[in-house]
Amino acid sequence: MNNQIDSTRYDRILKALMIEYGCSKKEALNRLKSLTIKIEAGPSIEESLPLQAALLTAVNTAKRAFAGGLIIDIPQGISLKLPLDGYLTMDEAIENIAKANIVNASEAGSPAFTLLFGKSSNSYSELEVVCNGWQGGVVAKNENISLESINSSLPLGGIYAGGLGVACAFNVAAHLDIKAADKSRGLSLWNFSSSDSWHLPENNGQKVKVLPPNLWLLGLGHIGQAHAWTISQLPYSNKKPKIYLMDFDSIEDSNLGSGLVSFGDHIGETKTSVVSNWLKSNQFETRIIDRPFTSNTRIEPKEPFNEPLLALSGFDNAVPRMALSEAGFDVVIDSGIGGELHSFDSIAIRIFPNQFRTPEETWTVNENGTAKHEYDCDDFGELMKYEMEDKAISTSFVGAITSSIAFAELIKALHGEASDYSITYKIRSNRVKYLSDKSVSEPFRRHYIEV
Repeated sequence: MNNQIDSTRYDRILKALMIEYGCSKKEALNRLKSLTIKIEAGPSIEESLPLQAALLTAVNTAKRAFAGGLIIDIPQGISLKLPLDGYLTMDEAIENIAKANIVNASEAGSPAFTLLFGKSSNSYSELEVVCNGWQGGVVAKNENISLESINSSLPLGGIYAGGLGVACAFNVAAHLDIKAADKSRGLSLWNFSSSDSWHLPENNGQKVKVLPPNLWLLGLGHIGQAHAWTISQLPYSNKKPKIYLMDFDSIEDSNLGSGLVSFGDHIGETKTSVVSNWLKSNQFETRIIDRPFTSNTRIEPKEPFNEPLLALSGFDNAVPRMALSEAGFDVVIDSGIGGELHSFDSIAIRIFPNQFRTPEETWTVNENGTAKHEYDCDDFGELMKYEMEDKAISTSFVGAITSSIAFAELIKALHGEASDYSITYKIRSNRVKYLSDKSVSEPFRRHYIEV
């Protein structure tokens, strides 16, 4: 691993350490450079597609948080079950994704934390990652949780679990939450009401029969790129949707710390081209729209879309969100993440239209012209602070978790389930709140792709 680490690559996460410890950027970087993580798997990784999704998500997110590097210990020659083109084995996929961030165990010394896949935890500095298609979580020392292995082709539980594992590992290693590995935790993406029973068989979802058709991704920061990461692992057959990509910005070095499909050789390229190349390498057709989403954006019905017009948005401020209802989409799933130390792992997802609030009513404008938000099921305090004088804290593992939840809502709606039009989730407390509305699901079901 290259010891010359550019601090700007970790700017978005360094801010958390600087605030927590009251230290300089240089001191925060030295702390981050001391953190390594070990990712260890048993042979059962070969049998589970969701567990492979969890492991690769953990690798992709951990490389962007643990500046000391990754120690990889997995069986050699494991066949890749995920539909990622260009790789035959897990080794190849890990090598390509982790690139120069892999370190030798003998050189790195003891890791700050270990994530286990297909192996039980025996230490408070370890967690076992468990998952299936709809459920995911981490299992602490001396606890035993196993999940039913159904929905084996759906990666969402794995993407969630991989992100959660790295979130817990980082919080412990960086001393942001030293109790994050003390107990097991997780989520049923099918049934948020399951709470402590997230792992039980009755909270697993139904077998996936259909997937979303053509999609728009509005905003290609760390949320939009997490969506691209998720899309590339969904079990489409030969017929894959067209993905419309809308953004106006280019990749900067600081984006590499949070964007799941951004790598070092992408600096200076447009975000649309980077995400497009990732999706096209996995056999998705894309269309690039290199301009910002504004109140003047309109989607023309004459264009060759498959109905309905579905969009997933992930902006870094509230102003474009206020215009979501005017663009012409049938359904928009908007995701937002907090930007301060107390809220960087707080997630809010809203689906529009719903019968309760429009985007304009959800986000309003202050007297100075900046936007503020009003949410209807939060008590997290200031959940999200979109308007900041400098960059917000952002992490790739929170982006991965956010995307897994957003796509779970989309796929549940396609299968006729009541959609949760308002979701808030706090990772550190593992607390989720939601409001459901059966009518929100209706536009989703007018068109789909069978699997």
